[in-house]
Amino acid sequence: MGTITGEILIGRGHPNDDGMMAFSILGRLQLIEGERASWVIAWSQEQWLRDYRFTIAPRPGQIAMCGLILSWVIIAATEEEREPMLTRFCDAHAELRGDLTKMDKKEFRSFWDHMRSWGRGRPQKVIATSFEYSTLGHQCGVFEEQSLDFEILSTKRSRLHSQWLGRTVDLGEGFPMSTP
Repeated sequence: MGTITGEILIGRGHPNDDGMMAFSILGRLQLIEGERASWVIAWSQEQWLRDYRFTIAPRPGQIAMCGLILSWVIIAATEEEREPMLTRFCDAHAELRGDLTKMDKKEFRSFWDHMRSWGRGRPQKVIATSFEYSTLGHQCGVFEEQSLDFEILSTKRSRLHSQWLGRTVDLGEGFPMSTP
């Protein structure tokens, strides 16, 4: 059974503060992990991109790479001039029926290399949230390779009921939070 284990928010970073500028959100991706990992474009300014789903291979770095490529797709779709690589990616998506595990490694790498250089000088930002046990949190180095601003958020503290253990498990650092 698939579980949402992470998200990426795409927009414009605030020029003076952390976070993202209000009303600048271009899109939101959700990472679903389970038997097969996939990214879903949960929301996009561009109507035609909504509800796109991309199945990905959980090879080292691939989950984060695919999320960042899809972030590039969302950003490129909002540009006034149609980016030729965007058309090529959408054609490949249609041909593979969204299963990026079937994409040729050279072609996949060409999208990745193009996205890394294309983003330079653009004010966009991605904020990735890695939920507890998400693969995304173990692939932070992939974000260092690209030129967009980014933040990576992770769980600081959680309380989860484990059906496997039959009890509640507290995870994270520090003492339990209390209210005065």
